[in-house]
Amino acid sequence: MSFYPNGMVAPVTMSFETGEQATINVRLPDVVRLTKLRATVTKALAGTDAGTITLKNQAGTTLATLSMPASTAINTEFSADLDHEVPADGYVTLVAAKTTAGGKCEVFLES
Repeated sequence: MSFYPNGMVAPVTMSFETGEQATINVRLPDVVRLTKLRATVTKALAGTDAGTITLKNQAGTTLATLSMPASTAINTEFSADLDHEVPADGYVTLVAAKTTAGGKCEVFLES
């Protein structure tokens, strides 16, 4: 995981598919102030219910949540502003959740 010159971290693939919904720790070697959470749908969400991507700090406190409605189409983008400093050698956690499986997205953290 590394930051590009414009302050965007390399994308993290998150899935709402059966057996693929995950909790992923994004480790950051240096102090970083996160300012935005973004996601782009790369596989349409199943039409049964919404999916969420939640960003949490090391203590487990929610910093931002993106809610993607059922049947969200490919290339639909979502974003949420935030203001959180991650300490050196710290991490944030991304959590994918959807009751009925179906869909994928790329998630980006901006600083």
